[in-house]
Amino acid sequence: MDNTPDWLSSEFFTQCLQNEENKQNVVVTEFRATSAIPPGEQYGSCPFRVEVVYKDSAESLQLQSLSLIVKSEVTEGAIKEVVESYGSCEAMFYKTFLPRAKVLQSFIPKSLSSPKFSQIVLEDLTQHGFVMA
Repeated sequence: MDNTPDWLSSEFFTQCLQNEENKQNVVVTEFRATSAIPPGEQYGSCPFRVEVVYKDSAESLQLQSLSLIVKSEVTEGAIKEVVESYGSCEAMFYKTFLPRAKVLQSFIPKSLSSPKFSQIVLEDLTQHGFVMA
């Protein structure tokens, strides 16, 4: 069963990447999304591990790939109400605090700008050897 949300699309990742320096002309050619955690492990968000394949421009023949973690808010049920009562603290943490704190710590995920405020797009650190405890 595919539980990938409709908004998680090539267009979504194109917008995320185009906000990055030197990537204004990027073209996403494909992506593969899988659940980042086993069912029942996380109740406050819906994280996906996504492999994005892209080109730097429409004319480029060289494909590149990027592994990301995309965290989305829970969209239904009682958990949604509880999470909403805390506001958008997690999104603000990744988009505001971490970039400023990055000078203090070199092993944090890069946060990409998402066209949807409540969705968080992060570099997947497993590509650098990080293992969840």
